[in-house]
Amino acid sequence: MPETDRSDLAQLAAYYHDRLTPVARSFLRRLGIDDETVHLFQIGADEPGARIGFGSQQSGPGDFCGRIIFPVRDIEDRVIDLIGYAPQAKPRYKSLSGNLGVLFNQGIIEPSDPIFVSENLLDAVVLTQQGFAAAAVPGAANFRPEMAAQFRGKEVYLVFSGNYAGRRNTVAVARLLCPVARAVYVVTLPEGTPCVAELFAAEEDAQLILTALVAQAQREHRFEDLASDARAGAAFVQEVLERREGQLQGISTGFEPLDQQLLGGVREGLYLLAGYPGLGKTTLLRQLADQVAVGAGHPVLFLSLEMSAFELWAKSIAREMEVPVVDVLTGRVEPELLRAVSSRYREAAERMWTLEGNETTTVRVLSERAMEVGNRAGSVPVVFIDGLQRLAPGGGDSGRPAVLRTPETALALKRMSRQLSCPVVATVSLNREAGSAFEALLWPELADLEHIADVLVVLRAVGSLTSPDAARAEMAQDPSRMVLEVAKNRNGTSGGIPVLFFKRHGRFAEGTHATSI
Repeated sequence: MPETDRSDLAQLAAYYHDRLTPVARSFLRRLGIDDETVHLFQIGADEPGARIGFGSQQSGPGDFCGRIIFPVRDIEDRVIDLIGYAPQAKPRYKSLSGNLGVLFNQGIIEPSDPIFVSENLLDAVVLTQQGFAAAAVPGAANFRPEMAAQFRGKEVYLVFSGNYAGRRNTVAVARLLCPVARAVYVVTLPEGTPCVAELFAAEEDAQLILTALVAQAQREHRFEDLASDARAGAAFVQEVLERREGQLQGISTGFEPLDQQLLGGVREGLYLLAGYPGLGKTTLLRQLADQVAVGAGHPVLFLSLEMSAFELWAKSIAREMEVPVVDVLTGRVEPELLRAVSSRYREAAERMWTLEGNETTTVRVLSERAMEVGNRAGSVPVVFIDGLQRLAPGGGDSGRPAVLRTPETALALKRMSRQLSCPVVATVSLNREAGSAFEALLWPELADLEHIADVLVVLRAVGSLTSPDAARAEMAQDPSRMVLEVAKNRNGTSGGIPVLFFKRHGRFAEGTHATSI
């Protein structure tokens, strides 16, 4: 990062620190963070109405609004990023730059042994104040071998969230630490306690409790790469309880019937949308992405391996303007309406990152971009991929036939989904020579993908199960009656969902027609 940029970030950190209001200070004190610690970490605040930065309209405890701002510094104590935390907002954590190449509070690592590592910044601040030297990984997926090297020869205690995702992140970080650290221990928080900061906020004797948990970790929880499933038992219970309380819900697709079959929407996993060319797969995928960004308020990373970002933007705007896509592409639209609709679409655009892929785009590259988007947005995105067969898994395999490498790509995407805890939705183009949509389910490549995917949906025209002529006749209509055939659903139900395809405007809508004719 250029020195001028670092200087600007340092000034911005000072700006936020100077604006730490009494209400914000009161909020921090309730978490056990005193004024000396606030000064030590140069903690600031961004309230609603601020002209720059992280402002949030979400309310928190004690009517606190906005975000608490934490400067992130490199080993030379230079500010390289700012991370904002809002207790009630989604996302809770939001990075200014999205490029988190260092640990938070990493300056404490070199002189300290033992050292604690947490997932969130508040935990590291609270632990350090209580006398437990601690750094934080702002998103466990950001942890790299070069970060692990800083812990060489040290005793490390991992204090991550108690749910299943936290357990998996613990394992991922611990595997990188074990080759260099003297010992790695896993500290398990009490049931119902999401993080260390909450422990100190809720319990008067929190330090004694944490000391006992550390002693228990020393006796029972030294990390082993191959350990019995009993180690994950507490994380499993916590995950189920959080789901019971509605804390871990699916991300809505914007189509209620589809959400119902997906048990509330998309979650971590691989979702495939298959269909013949020309049926509207890309149009549907982009509409789903827009609806996730606006309706669910969730960040989206859209990888296009066939269309340009301009063409995809045109699809979104044409749908909102209710004009043919070709009119937008050729400029045959009313300027004022275009500006008005583009302005309204900005809500989706602020949560949307569109990448134009090429021959160098691999799953590894996509994973890195997804982590960067997650850092900027504060939560991992839903990843949409238009053109699965054109994406390579990596490792010098770009010259292999797509029919051989696509299952490997799908498996790599599924692993990426698990690593980042994000949904991945990708289109698969079927070969017209496969026959009907029903016969396409037996197509060799799709059969291989079906075993890998968590959910497989085939987009087809009404009548495609009876004859190609019936399908062609239906597709000649506008709107045409279409079916989202959920052929495989690992944790839900299968079956057909009726939808209407308004080809002129490039829009899908829920239908009421029968799906078997």
